[in-house]
Amino acid sequence: YYNVSEPLGRAADAVLAAVAALPNATLDATRLFGTREGAACPLHGGWRNVFTTAADATFSAASKRGDADVGNVVDATKGVITNVITFKKPDRAVDQLRVTIRAKAQPTSNRVRLTFAYATVRFAKRFLGLFKEIKIPVPAVAFTRILFALQRVFLFCLRKPKRTPPEPPFFDVLYLDEDTRVQRTGDGNVFVQRRIDPAVVGF
Repeated sequence: YYNVSEPLGRAADAVLAAVAALPNATLDATRLFGTREGAACPLHGGWRNVFTTAADATFSAASKRGDADVGNVVDATKGVITNVITFKKPDRAVDQLRVTIRAKAQPTSNRVRLTFAYATVRFAKRFLGLFKEIKIPVPAVAFTRILFALQRVFLFCLRKPKRTPPEPPFFDVLYLDEDTRVQRTGDGNVFVQRRIDPAVVGF
């Protein structure tokens, strides 16, 4: 944020300080996640991003990528999270990107482990005059493992020590109430979200 402006950087620092001062989420934040009673899970429903430290989830009308609404829908009954980015740039080629993720809550913690399944790209105009939407498999963990295996071969050839494989993606719920959710991802990014009607997220 400081790369954009000094005031914006200070404002981001203030948000992170407020996040640090929040009480820890209770262990029932992921209660009933992935079960038949998942609709009663506190995470279940629609959420809209209001702040994040993740560059790939930050959009602005002043940027080259243009503005966008970012959020997700948590289906705690199926154990599925769908991240949704709805683009607003007037000359956009893509209307919306949806990433479907299989999620599993970890016992005795507020950690949710993630397995990326596929991405759905909805175009502003039909792609090649044929497709309004396309689905792209994104097996992120498997792809990461393949890259890591190739890296091990490369390091072996250079006679360098092995590195520890990257941990599969996850997020920890830091705070959760009826309207607000705060989480930190495995790579340290913080997300602050507000609850909204799932229909508003953009499906």
